Amino acid sequence: MNKFICTDIDSLQYGRKINQDIYEFKEFDRANYNFVDEIKLLGIKKFRKTYWRKKEFWVRNIINLQKYTSEQIKSFLSAYYPERNEISLTNWIIAECIFEQESGLY
Repeated sequence: MNKFICTDIDSLQYGRKINQDIYEFKEFDRANYNFVDEIKLLGIKKFRKTYWRKKEFWVRNIINLQKYTSEQIKSFLSAYYPERNEISLTNWIIAECIFEQESGLY
């Protein structure tokens, strides 16, 4: 399985590809915890080391694109890409959009 990569440093969102259709994302639960002061105090590397494995601080979800209809995917994408027909989107971007909509953080 691939390692997590940071997809958005401002929201501490990370993702990884499991296979062509399955992706896993995790994002710091900023709705319930303030991470800005902690990052200033610890620095990003120490912050990540301290909090990475503490599940209660993260919203995490596995997105299996095969479980969504094309209409559902179109609906998820419309919030980010209203002119989707002009943009070629990767499965990663599609899964990330779904995660963000389903996470409850946005």
